Amino acid sequence: MLIRSQRYSRNRLARETGVSLAYASYLFSGRRVPSAKLIRRIARRLGVEPGEVVRALPRQSRRVALERIAPKKWVRVPVQA
Repeated sequence: MLIRSQRYSRNRLARETGVSLAYASYLFSGRRVPSAKLIRRIARRLGVEPGEVVRALPRQSRRVALERIAPKKWVRVPVQA
C-alpha cells in the first residue's frame, strides 16, 4: 500500500489527516471508503495525486472511492446496442 511504502502508520495517518485512529484502521482494512475530501487530504500529505491514493486502497474500496473523486463526465457509461 502506498501509505505503508511511505512509512505511514495508522496513528500518523489519523493524526495528520484529522480522522480517528479507529477510522484510519478501517481505511487500512477496507472496511470504510474515504470521502473525496479525505482522499484529497491524504494525497496532499503524501505529495501524490488522488488517483494514487485510490489505487493504494484495498481492492474492495477502489471502485467506490474512484466514483467519489471522478467527475460524472469522466465515468464510463455502458452504451446499449
